[in-house]
Amino acid sequence: MTSSQEAWRPVLKNSGQPVYIRIADAIGDDILAGRLGVGERLPPLRDLAETLQLNYATVSRGYGEAQRRGLIYSRVGQGSFVCRPGRASRRSASADRAVDMTMNLPPEPRDPLLRERMEAGLRALGPDLQPLMRYQEFGGSMEDREAAVAWLERRPLTVSEDRVLVCPGVQSALLAVLGNLARPGDVVLCEALTYPGLRAIAGQLGLRLVGVPLDDDGIDPDALAKLCAEHHPKAL
Repeated sequence: MTSSQEAWRPVLKNSGQPVYIRIADAIGDDILAGRLGVGERLPPLRDLAETLQLNYATVSRGYGEAQRRGLIYSRVGQGSFVCRPGRASRRSASADRAVDMTMNLPPEPRDPLLRERMEAGLRALGPDLQPLMRYQEFGGSMEDREAAVAWLERRPLTVSEDRVLVCPGVQSALLAVLGNLARPGDVVLCEALTYPGLRAIAGQLGLRLVGVPLDDDGIDPDALAKLCAEHHPKAL
């Protein structure tokens, strides 16, 4: 068991697995080897991310995977702790019937050819990297908006560049759109299984979110028609 003066540091095997999987594997290995004891507190996410020189999201995902396996459990405001052997955490007990949508992360590439293409793309950006790291023109440059128009035409949606606004992320875009379309107390419809950031925006703007049932093809049209007649929503 690690002492209180010595923070636990995992040794990540070079297994070819995504890094977050290797973090969870290291937790399991160290529990079996006795290097982590029952009830022991793991390092805070930011501390471990700094120690391993990884980003916060990767370490958070690794702890989440360990919790799903029943290796650790978390207490709000206190941290993450090692479980007793054979005792699954409450989250892992319900993992088969739960969908975790708290963080939307791209899959970590395992295909060597895909990694090579991504690295080549980053190298190609090299001469333009410095300006890309700066604050960008509000609403997007003309080149950005032309690219957006070309993408929309594949849908097909024909618009001019002066009607396109490039936003720094979906959260700010949703906030701007809903802030203009609805007022506190208004109803906004969304899919019953939806982006969690939408709930935060609805709470911030005082909107009432109503979930629309889904079928195999998406929103159920009959349910949508019924909810529109019942609630007169401002947006979908």
